[in-house]
Amino acid sequence: KTLHDSGNTDFLILEARSEVGGRMKAVDFAGVKVELGANWIHGVDPTSKKANPIWTLANACGLSMVHGDHASIVVYDSRGRDLTRELPWDDARVTWERLVDLGTSMREVGEGDISLREALDRVQWQPSS
Repeated sequence: KTLHDSGNTDFLILEARSEVGGRMKAVDFAGVKVELGANWIHGVDPTSKKANPIWTLANACGLSMVHGDHASIVVYDSRGRDLTRELPWDDARVTWERLVDLGTSMREVGEGDISLREALDRVQWQPSS
């Protein structure tokens, strides 16, 4: 839409998979449908001057939404074993805070989007495996 609105009409949109939809895809898991990919709408801040367009679209479609409560997250492995207590939550919290600070500073200086991998590199986080 942004390309088209700015007068660029000679472009092609490629999908990595056979279905349209980017990261969103419903699959069967343990007898129920679960979404792979986009499960949260990020950047929802009622005090912000610029709303996340996905939030605006979801509201316009009348979708039922709730604000996330990160304290109630439960993580399971592929066999249904609860991994919540085994995860390094303190490291994750520190990394998350660094990512939020990075995003805030990028927005303040008008820096464009970057990949999550680039953001994690900038806050000096590396995977352990």
